[in-house]
Amino acid sequence: MVISAPSGSAFNVEVPERFSNLQWYLSHAGNTVQMVAFLERQMTRADFVALVENCLSYLPELALGEDRSGERFFLPPKTCGEGEIWRYETVDELSPDPTDAFSPATDLFDRNDLPAFRATCQVVSDASDGAPATRLHFTASHSLVEGADLAAVLRGRLNRRGRRSVTGNGLSRATRFGLAVAAPFLACIHVAIAKAERRKPTDFGFACVEMERADIEDAARTLNISKRGLLFALALFTLAGPEPRRRAWRFAYSKLPARRILLEDDDYLSVRVQAMASKGSDSFADFARMLDRQLAIQNETEVLTHFLANRVLKVQRRVAAVFPGLYRGAFFGFSPYDMVLSLVPPIAPAGPFAVLAGARILGGSYTGTVPGVIYLCDAQRVSWTCWLERRQADRLQDLAQLADSLNIRHTIWAQPLREPQDRR
Repeated sequence: MVISAPSGSAFNVEVPERFSNLQWYLSHAGNTVQMVAFLERQMTRADFVALVENCLSYLPELALGEDRSGERFFLPPKTCGEGEIWRYETVDELSPDPTDAFSPATDLFDRNDLPAFRATCQVVSDASDGAPATRLHFTASHSLVEGADLAAVLRGRLNRRGRRSVTGNGLSRATRFGLAVAAPFLACIHVAIAKAERRKPTDFGFACVEMERADIEDAARTLNISKRGLLFALALFTLAGPEPRRRAWRFAYSKLPARRILLEDDDYLSVRVQAMASKGSDSFADFARMLDRQLAIQNETEVLTHFLANRVLKVQRRVAAVFPGLYRGAFFGFSPYDMVLSLVPPIAPAGPFAVLAGARILGGSYTGTVPGVIYLCDAQRVSWTCWLERRQADRLQDLAQLADSLNIRHTIWAQPLREPQDRR
């Protein structure tokens, strides 16, 4: 099908016939993926319009809308109207605090005649030296976009949905039978635990952390662990769970598969989610090394927990079609993890997105009542965008102290976590 860009250009987009099981969950949960970028120069309206067009050209799924009741995507009649899909505005000043831009953005799904995608450009009319002159904010439904898409598109690579390699089923009959038997039982347990969830999304807020990449690399070498192991350990050791360092954490992290397993992987989204339990420790160095060893071992295995989760969602989707009342409330947006961690492939703007080279870029995700951290890495820095409980705000000071002890230069932005919320 054909979509229209702001200047009238036309792009082709393939409309999926129906939600996959994971898309069903993400759509009903209202999960969003967001990117915020700061530039030191003023971006013109024409440059911004061209940037939006390139986003649609390289990732045309951004033009789709979501019909939750029909569990399908559709091509809205309005695609790129200014003030509805994209907005360009001049402001007196811009704060360098990225948390000013991040929000749950659940209003993305309020209009059935618009795509689940928004783009905003704010430009300072008279920017001072050293201060941001432009702030870009892009938001899309997580059911359509994932972190790997962001990294690929910014590198100027066309989106390649449906072109992942298929290597056959890849799982033994015994494994498939075990997954099929376990799924209905785990689906019942999941619904019961979700019903007992008392936290609300308003109990959470965004915080952002920026660290120097060179310092992260030095600290990882000193501890003799991977950069991923260090980043995950820093978050889990200081931010996860109600009793840091004194208990086992159950967390999940995303990984990109080298191959696609027929009948087990999601039909649309590439990412897999691996669950892991990690023991607590009073020593950060011991904890980080232990975690890094666990990650290295699991990196060599297929993600059975992801395949099982897909089957659980399939069961829940069928039950929800018959008994929708069971799935009202906290079910969507709930997962039984202390934290979900996602390390996005390195960001290196190129091609039509070279205009963003050198910009401060952060990526975040609204995930309901699931604490999470999205890591974005470029040539100079590693940014964290955290979705945390407000009662965890003081934990960021623990993170700062630990980073100082490892000689990692950092900046932490956490004002939204400290602001009182109206719970009415």
